[in-house]
Amino acid sequence: MFFASHFISDPLTLALGETNEEAVMIDYHRGSVDLSAGAFNGDVEGGADDFFVSISLAPFEWLNIGGFLLSDIADTDAGLLDAAYTGDTVAGFGGLARLTAWQWTFSVEYIGAADNFDARDLDGDSGVDGDRPNAFNIEAAYQINGRLEFAAKYEGTKELFDLPEVQYGIVISYLLFENVSWSLEYLHGRYQESGSRELVTTQFAVEF
Repeated sequence: MFFASHFISDPLTLALGETNEEAVMIDYHRGSVDLSAGAFNGDVEGGADDFFVSISLAPFEWLNIGGFLLSDIADTDAGLLDAAYTGDTVAGFGGLARLTAWQWTFSVEYIGAADNFDARDLDGDSGVDGDRPNAFNIEAAYQINGRLEFAAKYEGTKELFDLPEVQYGIVISYLLFENVSWSLEYLHGRYQESGSRELVTTQFAVEF
């Protein structure tokens, strides 16, 4: 449910929140409620083993909402810390809301640190306090017909200096044949300290 996107490129929320680790997880599902919890051993030294909990709710057919908590956001694949912790570990949290109406789909997603890092551990802008990174992604998609879809997005980050501070763009996807699609994407990103970028990406996808 989390980090879903209509675009070819991964959303900035995924860049901050994705974690590829072997985990022990339990999942409970009843009706419109899905609850998960688990634990894994992260890579950053100086922190305890990590745990996470997430909940997803679908109170109506047209609405999905959810949230999650991660005990140590530095153990995602964003590479926030290059070495062991000096100060305290910092938890992460996030949430998603997705609304579907007629041919439209709207989604809003957020992930961020629950507190500031110790400045000795993470202080990319050399400020008085340590960084408190976060990211958001807002998308709207319109299913023009059974084959053609158009989507637009606006997303951004805070105190993630390797990623755009603000990024927006459009994508068009066309179903050529059953399980075969083509997409064309344009993104404009602006960085806090190093100008802007333009990205044009195309993709043929085959599903098996």
